[in-house]
Amino acid sequence: MLPMNSPITLLANSFFIAAAILGLPALAVLIIYSCYRVRVWLVPPPPPSARVKNPDAILLILEGMTRTIGAVSNVLGFFGKFVFAALAILSAGALLLAVALFFTGRGLHAQQEWARISATVIAAGVTLWGLASATAFRGFWLLLSLTLTAVGLYALRILWLGFAVPA
Repeated sequence: MLPMNSPITLLANSFFIAAAILGLPALAVLIIYSCYRVRVWLVPPPPPSARVKNPDAILLILEGMTRTIGAVSNVLGFFGKFVFAALAILSAGALLLAVALFFTGRGLHAQQEWARISATVIAAGVTLWGLASATAFRGFWLLLSLTLTAVGLYALRILWLGFAVPA
């Protein structure tokens, strides 16, 4: 059993917090997208529009404007659907990562070897992501990238120096 102030306990709790921060918004987006897809599936298609037999010039102008606005809204609607679907796909990936973070945190609390390896891979990924983003950003984002790198390196240090292997 780990003592309450152990660095491994702190790291495991950090994995739990990261899982919650990543998983809850991703779950919310997936629920909203699922409701949207069910709504689209259940709504019947719109009825065909009726045309006037002998339209005058004003009706022709209004019909042309309606078609133009309808075409623009269809393009924007398609773009919105595409962005919403892409966001749902990213949220599904984020939810899977949150589940992996949660189970890694549980494994670290139980001092499992697989959790140490999994946490090492995640911490190395965070470190590399922080280093890569530090080369691209300046200002506040550079400070955030360097902080991310330092957190990843500290997690690697905890995992490889402070992890007691059960006998």
